[in-house]
Amino acid sequence: MEPSCVAGELYAWGLAGVKEKGLLLPVDGARVDAAGDCSYPARVAFVGARPLFTRVSADSGTFAAISDDGSVWGWAAHSPKDTPAASKPTPKQRYTPAPHKAVAVATGHGFTVVVLASGEAIALRSDATGGSSTVHVEGADGGAPCFVGCDAAFKTVCLWDSRGALFRGDAGKVAKVELPPGTQVVCAGVGSVHAAAVTSAGGVFCWGANASGCLGTGDRKARRDPVAIPFFGAARRAASVACTKGQPVVSTSVQPGAEGPRTHVVTEDGKLYIAGTSHKGLAADHLQKTFMPSSDHLTFYEVGGPAADAHAKAAVPTGAAEDLKTDPAAAAARMGMVGPERYGLNGDTGYLGAVAVVKSVPAHIHSAALGAGGALFMWGCGSNGRCGLLAFHRGPGGAKRKLKCYVSTPTAVEYFADRGMRVLDFAVGRYWTVAIVRPAP
Repeated sequence: MEPSCVAGELYAWGLAGVKEKGLLLPVDGARVDAAGDCSYPARVAFVGARPLFTRVSADSGTFAAISDDGSVWGWAAHSPKDTPAASKPTPKQRYTPAPHKAVAVATGHGFTVVVLASGEAIALRSDATGGSSTVHVEGADGGAPCFVGCDAAFKTVCLWDSRGALFRGDAGKVAKVELPPGTQVVCAGVGSVHAAAVTSAGGVFCWGANASGCLGTGDRKARRDPVAIPFFGAARRAASVACTKGQPVVSTSVQPGAEGPRTHVVTEDGKLYIAGTSHKGLAADHLQKTFMPSSDHLTFYEVGGPAADAHAKAAVPTGAAEDLKTDPAAAAARMGMVGPERYGLNGDTGYLGAVAVVKSVPAHIHSAALGAGGALFMWGCGSNGRCGLLAFHRGPGGAKRKLKCYVSTPTAVEYFADRGMRVLDFAVGRYWTVAIVRPAP
């Protein structure tokens, strides 16, 4: 399953400004509070006419989107520590659809890879002065589109061609990856420290760092080359895969429950599976607020399944679960559940049980999943408003919570849900979330 190709407006939220320096996101400054947070979705500001978009991608500080005419627009957001004075990012048209339209786009740390309708792949690189250059990605045969990812730690581009061959390398040259004979890759995802690919048979290959168990191999051993994950295949067909972006460091130490990457796999029947850390509830496997659980998922966990804290004594609900006592039906709907009675039933979370997931992506410390109906669910760390949830402002008198906002419960972004707006596509970076949204009719 794929997100919609219908065009919509671009929204962004999360860490939007740094005191005395300027904005990190190209949004209306009135939507940014004194702490520099844009807690709720805001339309991205453009100079001149506002384009409509069909695809969007984000990494630690690089954003790119394809407009409905096949152009590529982008902007860069510096990290809070490196933001120059008077910073104000402005989306610019970085590729014009001549002679070929852009059909896929993906971002890495400091560069963007674009796949054209001709099958050609080009890399748009940015330098420290704000300049840019365009290079051809050599080595691939061309054909179907690509995903790209990477921070400085991994530096990997993944492409697949029209015959299902997988290629990997950097933003200038890629080489074919040797997979078992007959294997055809239909999509791939690259994160800061690991990567994965989905085959035409519904199988999954993973490789890279694995201290948190993010490869789903049942252990914590890193893999240099792709390894097949038997959990997926004919009986459980994978449709898409994504790996954590914005991971600041590569850790090889085993610290169960500590901050670490994940792999998200969406199957053809709309279910979501997660391998890796459950830090801050990032595995969507807790009923209550959690910081550092005692374990990780070394194999893939089905969201909605057994709760890691089913027998916990302390009850501190988060996100939409905070409203189960006052408005149980609405709370359950915001968690994508069949009904409120499913919350904790038989020890399961029940999350997203009524939702056909079409896309899910993990960032450094927050995650998101898009339902077929256009609802965007988010969970993890809500600090800086990066999840766009009301939970961040549930302190006294509607103020921000003084303690960090850890949301263990996948919760629909209220700003869109309450207005009847449909999310068409989205992307997550370390501090931000961006989405393409269709206004209510």
